[in-house]
Amino acid sequence: MSLLEKYKIKNKEKAAKNTIKFIEEGFKIVPPNRYLEWASFVTKNSESFDLVECVFETIKALDKGASFEEANKILDNPNQSGASYGFCLWQVAGFAKNGADFVREVGGFYLRDEENKETLKEIEKENAEQIKPSEKQKRISDYVLNGLKMVYPERYRDWVSFVDSNKEGIGESIIKYVVETMQSLDKGDSFEKADNILSNPDQSGSSYSFCLWKVAKFAKRGVGFARTRHPLYTRSEEIQKYLDNIEKENEVLKELERLRKLEEKEANNKQESESENE
Repeated sequence: MSLLEKYKIKNKEKAAKNTIKFIEEGFKIVPPNRYLEWASFVTKNSESFDLVECVFETIKALDKGASFEEANKILDNPNQSGASYGFCLWQVAGFAKNGADFVREVGGFYLRDEENKETLKEIEKENAEQIKPSEKQKRISDYVLNGLKMVYPERYRDWVSFVDSNKEGIGESIIKYVVETMQSLDKGDSFEKADNILSNPDQSGSSYSFCLWKVAKFAKRGVGFARTRHPLYTRSEEIQKYLDNIEKENEVLKELERLRKLEEKEANNKQESESENE
């Protein structure tokens, strides 16, 4: 299936518009140890976005003090099948700070299995230990959000996966250099200025090249940056093919972004026109 065909999938436009909002708002209410899990859940389910919205609205209601009965009315809506209700219920168990108690109250059917009861105890214990985010958790959540605001929506999932895979040890500095270089490129800095960030003295040659390929993939000006600043890194046939593929994808993704903005503008104009006629 081509990227243009994927664009036609139901909820794609809604997902592109709301993914960052749901992740950002979710970070304010989910336990800090679940930040990356939450970002991954939202991006992995972007083509079934009604499920994401349902889970988000339920944990938001619980965070605001809604009764378990009231919150369950959001989760147990007529559009949910039994299977999707169960799936969403377990997401709420992990992402809501009182999710374990919520499941015990409304999800009796799902607690007949002893293994599920033990899973719920483990979730409760893990979440109880995470009241306030650590400095590292704050940084990681910032990396996720800052990156998402710069990459094409079709790469949201890959970006979250990149952050998750490199969050430990020296990997965090790699994320930092990639994000800061992307920010420089995103605001229109010269390739030379952006490269001053990436060419940090603390970087080894191997970590530098790794960062370069990530910038090439995720930054909208990344391919031009890689080719212009580092012809030696990009002269192999394999790397040329890699960059060519990204460049071709970017052409399609840029067009999809233009279409989304056009549709959003038309929808806003229609809404304004209807308001004036009332």
